[in-house]
Amino acid sequence: MELLGVKSEVVGRAVGLCSILCWVWRWLLVSVFRVWMVMDGLIVKQPYARWIIEGRKKWEMRSRPPPAGKVGRRVYLLSDGFVLGVIKIVDCVGPLTSRELSRYRSLHLAGRTRYRYAWVVEVVRRFSRPRRYRHPHGARVWVKNVKLYPVGRRSK
Repeated sequence: MELLGVKSEVVGRAVGLCSILCWVWRWLLVSVFRVWMVMDGLIVKQPYARWIIEGRKKWEMRSRPPPAGKVGRRVYLLSDGFVLGVIKIVDCVGPLTSRELSRYRSLHLAGRTRYRYAWVVEVVRRFSRPRRYRHPHGARVWVKNVKLYPVGRRSK
């Protein structure tokens, strides 16, 4: 079979080579140059952020649903000036009634709360050591384009 005059075996080898080169490039960026993908970050207070990254807390309670573009995407989990890891906002459940909140307390681990929307999160990657980032003035829920600092280096 030919595609634009090129045999499929040649196309298959080229695609395989490109995927290997992409993997090597990503490894170099992360391991050697200590550069991570630029992603947005979700700010969560302690101890809830720790519970999320440990896998104990499955729902993050908020007053409104997440922005449509954030559902299904990976974001950094931010708390106290550190990036704890990468999470994925899988779904949003709500608005929940008081009865539903008490029934699903084991998922959100919050006591009585005024928040009615549960953002369903799953941990993609937990950093072995939290990484510093620069927190912009006024950010309360989201930080756009989080830049991580190499381990051992402090932000200015």
